[in-house]
Amino acid sequence: MPTAPAASATGARPRYPRPAEPAYGFMRMTVRQVTALTPQVNRVEFDAPQMRDFPFASQDQWIKLFFPLPGQADPVVPQGDGWYQRYLAMPDDERPPMRTYTVRDRDDQRRTVTVDFVLHGDIGPASAWAIRAATGDRLGVYGPGHAYLPPDDADWILCLGDETALPAISAIVESADDRRTLGYVEVADDQERLPLQPTGGGQVHYLTRDGGRSASSTLLVDTLRDLPLPTGTPYVWLAGEATKVRAMRRHLVAERGIDKRRITFVGYWREGVREDDAGPDEDD
Repeated sequence: MPTAPAASATGARPRYPRPAEPAYGFMRMTVRQVTALTPQVNRVEFDAPQMRDFPFASQDQWIKLFFPLPGQADPVVPQGDGWYQRYLAMPDDERPPMRTYTVRDRDDQRRTVTVDFVLHGDIGPASAWAIRAATGDRLGVYGPGHAYLPPDDADWILCLGDETALPAISAIVESADDRRTLGYVEVADDQERLPLQPTGGGQVHYLTRDGGRSASSTLLVDTLRDLPLPTGTPYVWLAGEATKVRAMRRHLVAERGIDKRRITFVGYWREGVREDDAGPDEDD
């Protein structure tokens, strides 16, 4: 990503504050409250006393969650230098499932963190846990990290993603400055549209696939191909299923002529691949 200049070429755009670089570490979180937002999304508020020690990173701030195995109250997670290699080396019956989630909200005064979980039934450990989550349940956490960091000289911002990217896109449009900030989010149906309160130049557009499978949908890619882009200097943030994210990036670079350094892309998930086996594709 290019280094942001102090101002645009015209000198008219102010310099927006940069978030602090996050300090990474392990912590524990305890469920405070669970709320069903839609048929496919549960919002979980956690007590997270240690999160206050970690500076705000960005609107798409992520954390890695470790889920307890059956019979465990707390997952057993290696810590310290080289933790990831030791985690991968753990036997299957001892290694806790790990998934990456966006922080939807954090309140450092109350010392809470809120995470929205997309529910897929019992087919995955995170979804199965979120369906049954109750006050007092505990998770292991590593993080936080981030990818969203628009340069100061960007005249407009475009964000696209599926429902797994909705928490990040929600936070982005709800904290937008005066720049035009467009969010496009693919969801299963109209029941999955969450009410948002965009600020400044923020706008959000929902795309519904009428209940079809997210993995086989081409809705995001097709929408981007037909989307008129604003004039001026861009910044683009893409997230969701890794194959589609890469297809959108290729389109923007090859067919729209956008400098790839002005595109942040993160594969939050990949069809048929567990994060325990291969982590998410991140910006390169």
